[in-house]
Amino acid sequence: MRNLALIYGLFLLIWTDGCLSVLARLLTSTAELDDLLDRAQRCNNIPALGFAVTALNQDGKTAFSKDLIYARTYGPKPVGPVPPSAATPMSNRTMYCVGSITKHVTAILVLHLLELLQSRGHNYTVKSLLPDILPSLDFAGSTLRDVTIEDILSHRTGLAEYFGPFLVGNPLNTSRADLADMAAHLPRVHRNREAYLYNNLVFNVAGLVAETLGEKFINATVPWEMLVKEFFLRPLGISASAGFADYLEVNRVARPFMSVNGKHRPVDHKIMQLITPAGAAGSLCLSPEAMAVWMQFVLNRGRFAGVQVVSVKAVEESWQPRILQVVQGNGGRGADAMRGTEGLISSVRRAYALGWGTGTYRGFDYVGHGGGFYSYLSLLTVFPEVNISIFTSTSGPATANLKSVMRRIHLNIFDRLMGYRSTHHKFCEPPAVLVETPRGAERQLNQEEYTGNYSHPTFGNLTVSSKKGKLYMEIGRFGNASIHCWRSISSCELRFHGILWWISGSDAFYTDRDTNRTIIFQLCRNHVRNVTLPLFSTDVPPVFHLIEPEGSPPPPPECVSSVHPAEDDRRFELHQHRRHCYGSQCLKLPDISSTAVKIDWFFSVISFLILSVVFHHCHGQWW
Repeated sequence: MRNLALIYGLFLLIWTDGCLSVLARLLTSTAELDDLLDRAQRCNNIPALGFAVTALNQDGKTAFSKDLIYARTYGPKPVGPVPPSAATPMSNRTMYCVGSITKHVTAILVLHLLELLQSRGHNYTVKSLLPDILPSLDFAGSTLRDVTIEDILSHRTGLAEYFGPFLVGNPLNTSRADLADMAAHLPRVHRNREAYLYNNLVFNVAGLVAETLGEKFINATVPWEMLVKEFFLRPLGISASAGFADYLEVNRVARPFMSVNGKHRPVDHKIMQLITPAGAAGSLCLSPEAMAVWMQFVLNRGRFAGVQVVSVKAVEESWQPRILQVVQGNGGRGADAMRGTEGLISSVRRAYALGWGTGTYRGFDYVGHGGGFYSYLSLLTVFPEVNISIFTSTSGPATANLKSVMRRIHLNIFDRLMGYRSTHHKFCEPPAVLVETPRGAERQLNQEEYTGNYSHPTFGNLTVSSKKGKLYMEIGRFGNASIHCWRSISSCELRFHGILWWISGSDAFYTDRDTNRTIIFQLCRNHVRNVTLPLFSTDVPPVFHLIEPEGSPPPPPECVSSVHPAEDDRRFELHQHRRHCYGSQCLKLPDISSTAVKIDWFFSVISFLILSVVFHHCHGQWW
């Protein structure tokens, strides 16, 4: 019945709307942009919204008659307990932290440095192996020993993603080399270059690669941040309105907010330190004004103000797809079909390049990237063929609905710049909010059985302690959570405190099924021997082993774990089927051969035939 209702709904929708099409409505003024974005900010409960659009009419391929370069901040709204007098003044130079949009900047930097070294006779390329670039690191037995620069920039190493260190913060004085060593010991879930698997920890190694290449070129040790500033930000004149999250003064950045039951609550600016020292994967912060300049630089293929800052080849090479993005596993992307005056409009996100995702919309290729930086959520879309680029960024509340809202905004503006009738008008989408399920009374535990220090060879130490009759977990620089056991004495819930309260107390993260707040204890002979933490990875959760106090007798043989998860031979099976995990339970989706799926395929074919007939009725031709 559900499928029949869907078919009938599609039939009516296309019959009434597809046949009564109207003329395309061009974007005629920036006032229309202001109206669109004002509405989007208000109805989606966004504290502050940054926006930039750059459209260069160089070859007459677009419907607009002159260049459009426009940037603005919308907000802030009066939110939370902060009085208006204490609110950070907003301007077009107020910065937003753009998270993973940073990745294409790192990729272009690496390509630029490779070209500079090649001009001096070096033979480094994107296909150079990491051991050849980073000889100071120990790659013996490392999962990165056969990985190239190209592999890490395109997320095709096949190594498991662990976002946990970026949620709780790495310990003070952790270096990029330390993170590279951490990445070198991640478990493998795909063979190298076999599949796309998004990985922030591995991408961070690109920052170390850039520093090493920069040192060879400059003959001095220069951090990644300084390389970006000297090669890009300063030549483009935007060093005053762009910077790096872990080094910025707080009054230069839009104040971050999360929401709790739909109401804003400010987030401590110390969250900026969570990314340290993995800045190459996501620490860049820019104002809308600076992003408009950067987009001109990208659309002009590395040229700005008459100067070729970076070669055309370096920019265009970063756009070339390297690995297909399959709708499976971590970070998969799929296709959308939308209605328009031309019938079904294809919007396909198809592959990952070097720091960019790639796809097509209305037959036009685009590159782009989203960026989540805790409360901040951003999106950059670039259509190189027609020289259009669009950017949006919010300071909160990072709820999942904002991703689809921003995508619709981008496509709506592109349509109107190109002279198409846009079908993307739904800019208000209510977010999911935090609704806790009653659990009853907590289980009474013998807390002495749980307390202790636990260690993991890659992720360091985890401590479980007892304070005032409650159990607490501490990990990383800021990770502090109370432990609550409801139905089980081994599988319990984490509730974070301090600056990380939002991991378990905000609408965005509480409803995010990829953020697993379960902690799993393995008891043996009246004491916990292992602690499993799915917060770091749901697919391959790390196991922390008890550090036996000095002088204590050895544990019984049955309490000794002989196999570390990273050495498990079953690791290749993790992505052989699609998995959906909620808490400590994983649901395997039905195989394609099942009866239910065969029925769905049957109704899909029937739907396509009906849509074809309707399209022929409206337009006098078949697809």
